[in-house]
Amino acid sequence: NWPSSKKFDSRIEYFTVGASTPVPTPTPYGPTPPPAPTPPPPIQDLTFTIPGTGWVIGLNELYYEPAQNEYRGSGSISIPGFPAITIGAGFRDGHLYWVHAEAQGLNVPLFSVVFLQRLGLDINYLDPGPPSPVIVGEAGLSAGPTWPVPIVGGSVVLLAADPIALTIDTSDYVELSGELTLFQPTSGTMTARISFLWWDWDYSFSGFDVLRALCGLSKTRGFYAEAYLNIIDILKESATFNIDPRWNVSGRGRGSIGVPSYIPVIGDYQLGGFETVLTNDYLAGEGWVTALLSLAAKFNFDGEIEFGRNLKNLGVTHIPASVLTSYATSTEFAVSPSSAIDVPGGLKRAIFRFAWTDQAETEVRIISPSGEEFTPADAPLDSSYANYLLDQENGEAWYVVKDPEEGQWRFMLSNRSIGDLTVQLLNIEDAPEVEMSTPGPQVLAGVKTNGDTIHLAWSFGDIQGDETISLYYDTDDSGYDGSLIASGHWVSRGYYDWAIGDDVPSGRYFVYAIINNGDNLPRGSYMPGLVTVENGNAPDSPRNVAVESGEGEITITWDANQEEDLLAYVVEWTDDVTSLNFNHRRAMGTLTSCNLDQLDNGRTYKIAVKAVDTAGNESLPSEVRLVLVNVAGDNHSP
Repeated sequence: NWPSSKKFDSRIEYFTVGASTPVPTPTPYGPTPPPAPTPPPPIQDLTFTIPGTGWVIGLNELYYEPAQNEYRGSGSISIPGFPAITIGAGFRDGHLYWVHAEAQGLNVPLFSVVFLQRLGLDINYLDPGPPSPVIVGEAGLSAGPTWPVPIVGGSVVLLAADPIALTIDTSDYVELSGELTLFQPTSGTMTARISFLWWDWDYSFSGFDVLRALCGLSKTRGFYAEAYLNIIDILKESATFNIDPRWNVSGRGRGSIGVPSYIPVIGDYQLGGFETVLTNDYLAGEGWVTALLSLAAKFNFDGEIEFGRNLKNLGVTHIPASVLTSYATSTEFAVSPSSAIDVPGGLKRAIFRFAWTDQAETEVRIISPSGEEFTPADAPLDSSYANYLLDQENGEAWYVVKDPEEGQWRFMLSNRSIGDLTVQLLNIEDAPEVEMSTPGPQVLAGVKTNGDTIHLAWSFGDIQGDETISLYYDTDDSGYDGSLIASGHWVSRGYYDWAIGDDVPSGRYFVYAIINNGDNLPRGSYMPGLVTVENGNAPDSPRNVAVESGEGEITITWDANQEEDLLAYVVEWTDDVTSLNFNHRRAMGTLTSCNLDQLDNGRTYKIAVKAVDTAGNESLPSEVRLVLVNVAGDNHSP
């Protein structure tokens, strides 16, 4: 009655379980071998919980596999908020040893921000008790919200990845690595548009590629990533970004833009040092085409890409070909003063644009009101006074002049048989500026908690009145990838009173402001100093943290917390003792000790411990300890 085989399908593997040991055929020249031992009977309907997770495994029937000395079977795993997932599992010595699982079409939220669409898990070498197990697998992810795109009748999802490798520390956080897509159309692709001033071109949009991404998910911070961003081979940059649990997006990047060749005047230019800021609706950036011509670009979540949003039209004149050739001139270059360009005062940079309709060549010169003449030779691209750009194929010539003289500027053409001529004056709009003020001592002193108010102040410049200012709190003072506090059209007010809500995790935070006029690269400023917040729902910080140095290792111990809903302790450490942050962390389940090994002898490490409850609330860090590796005895911070 012992079954010959039983199969469980997990991806492409088939696990043969319960196969009995074959009995050798007797020979006439020797004794008959003894009969094979009778295998243990199957185990029916087993249910248990993975330590420290709340994940319940139910197995229908387990069969003994003598070759591996383990029981194997199939069933399901129940994770809070997820549908049941079919699994295969193995036990050795009475303990769960491995789990294999795969599920499709889940569409369930993971840590409130990211939706898990597909999951493949391999949990191996499990031991009983804390620390909680680490799960390694592969998943398909999507992060909401999904935004409609009215013009094309489609929609996009903020973030998608399939497949992506993930590591889940079940007591603390999730780490992911692989390739993701920002603003992915739910239909796969859709038609989007690239525009530059009055020109536009269609292209097929399938999202912005996020390559070589190193990402994390936490219950308190949401989704965060360091990645290489590639937007249809136009923008390539290294970026950091964050999606907090309220769907607010923030981030910053730096890279290069290769302007498509079909764009007039600036086509084929490579803009190095292109800086970007990522917001809820778009990625905006700015770089330099010449020493004086800055180019702003905006990459919208619906795939629309806009170049030159910082260029503003101040006036345009159209001169028909018949009028242009009829001018009586005293020299070959001269054009009638009636076609002069009126430049207002106060411009920091001006663009004189000339565009003609026929396929013909001409040299353009401009003359200031005081008689100074500018030629192409006088205006190289690297000049800090004037730049000249020529696009002969598209019939375009531009002069960019710094601090142009007020009054009527004239122009001259070497050839007036060029068809109709358009003469235009453009202004390069400067971005508004913001500077966070140094807070008063009452802002930085002590620990703030739910309901407390923090007064945030700033100064500003070059505003027009329609700018938006957004305030964020961040775990460090770089990257502009924090969590949103508030946003609004109150730049000129110069202050905001931040009432700390219970959605702000415990932590020590830097506050920064971003000012944005929708056209230029948004500018930012970090406030000097740190603000300490303790969430009233978080556990107490671990106490009596002690450290002991050994050969290439450190042992850390601490007292147990008393909270009934405690999930885990998290040990954080770094060898940069001057940094305000830690670059390593390890979740320890409910253990009250930790051993860090493979450390460098002679190096000093900074260490702290946090407590995490089942709701994901983190405590403030314990008192920081400094320890020199390979020095015996307790080492405490001075």
